[in-house]
Amino acid sequence: MSPATQYFVPQFDIRVNGSPLHSEINLDITGIELVQEPNTLDHLRIMLLNTEFERVQGGRTQDPLVVFAEGSAVELSLGYVDSGLTKVFVGDVTGIAAMFPEDGAPSFEVHCHSYMHRLRRSARTKTYLRLKDSAIAGQIARGAGMSHQARDSKVTHEFVLQYNQTDFDFLLERASRIGFELLAEEKTLHFREAGDAGSAALKLTAGETLLAATLRVELLDQVDSVTVRSVDKMGKAIVGKAAAGQETPGAARSGPKLSKKAFGATETSVVDRPLGTKADVDAFALSILNGRARGFVTGSGKSVGLPALRAGGVIELAGLGAKFNGKYYVVQSTHVVGDEGYSTSFRVRRNAVG
Repeated sequence: MSPATQYFVPQFDIRVNGSPLHSEINLDITGIELVQEPNTLDHLRIMLLNTEFERVQGGRTQDPLVVFAEGSAVELSLGYVDSGLTKVFVGDVTGIAAMFPEDGAPSFEVHCHSYMHRLRRSARTKTYLRLKDSAIAGQIARGAGMSHQARDSKVTHEFVLQYNQTDFDFLLERASRIGFELLAEEKTLHFREAGDAGSAALKLTAGETLLAATLRVELLDQVDSVTVRSVDKMGKAIVGKAAAGQETPGAARSGPKLSKKAFGATETSVVDRPLGTKADVDAFALSILNGRARGFVTGSGKSVGLPALRAGGVIELAGLGAKFNGKYYVVQSTHVVGDEGYSTSFRVRRNAVG
């Protein structure tokens, strides 16, 4: 089936507390926008005409402001008449905005966020003894009523303090030390290595499913060596190092390698982090090297609406020339359904050129 017919008639399905919307409320929907990004909350906006007065006079059977009551569970599926629907969001209604313009019809927006918002509800102080960061993430997820998929972070810590932090901020801090990321899929919390090395979920080809793209190569922040200095619990100096060639995923023409070739060797040092073991400082050094390397190639693009194009995944771009063809990690995805149909915008990154 050609792209012209495969992506011709977009379709969506919204369910609130497990029930489909009344057909009259569906007719009031003027737009849908879903923004997804690792290490933050997925945000769904549903735009509707505010026909409350007409509804009262006409005896309408459902009031959208009642249906989308704060705290209601919302599911969104997107797709096409020819190819079916894919669930892309599960979360809660967290707010309502009403607009009464000087010109034009009244409208309102329903704001929903992924279940991970429950990790931001309150700050706490807590200690964790003889646990890996992945085990801590699992414990926090269960406490928020979420299931979890936590990749083994390998290093067991004798003592970890969460001091007056929300669970969300605390887990982000733990993840940043070891090159991990947080994201939620439905009611599952993922605590994992940044997914740059994964297999590509989709292939987008310029002139076909890929409508537009802008990509940039930047060497300014690239380094080929990172050194982290700290002390252990006995006050003894410990040093961790990471160097070009250790990037994940590995690549012959990575940012650290090309920076060294173009401008000579360069090193960045960190001395202000209280890290307690050799494994800690080595992991932190590698996370800094990887973080810098992942900013080597960045870009944005727009495709036909693709439910499988999701932040936290990997896509393959084609038809852009040898330098820019290849796999990219999706930093952000934005799905929009409106007057112009269904499209997906995205931001990407990778640590090398072809």
